[in-house]
Amino acid sequence: AEKYCIVGPTARASGIDFDVRSTGYEGYDLIKFKPVTGSKGDVSERLRIRIDEIFESINIIKQALALIKEPVEKDKSTYIKRGEGYARIEAPRGELFYYVSVKRNEILRVKVKTPTFNNFPVLKPLIVGSELGDLPVIVASIDPCIGCMERVMIVKDSKQKIMSKHDFMEMCGYEHKH
Repeated sequence: AEKYCIVGPTARASGIDFDVRSTGYEGYDLIKFKPVTGSKGDVSERLRIRIDEIFESINIIKQALALIKEPVEKDKSTYIKRGEGYARIEAPRGELFYYVSVKRNEILRVKVKTPTFNNFPVLKPLIVGSELGDLPVIVASIDPCIGCMERVMIVKDSKQKIMSKHDFMEMCGYEHKH
């Protein structure tokens, strides 16, 4: 599991005792919880981890609701003239990472690394030697977000363009062959 840098429930089902929420961001330092872990790293363990995480999430929600004293007002008109920042959170599939760069009140770059980016490469060793009929269950057990991996939106001069795999290949100098 560590060799492939997997994250989230997939990692925790293989004995990696880490959850980004344990770093205490955005109030998680006020919440008592224990990441749900396992050791087998197989399909049934990944399923068990996800089920147990439902109950742990209910516990987290109850604690968070008890901490709310009154509505919090936030100014939504914050402008950043120049800067960059990053954030990582624990999403349902694991660690989700954002990087944003701003110049002259304009977003120059946004990079997103989804948990599937980390978890997808582990499929090869998981499926080697498996029965063909088991493949859909094995793939589903890491809960991949295919859409998270296959497209990018480029926004330039207020125009949006969704780039496909073929667009990227063209951009990199490869010809698309039908």
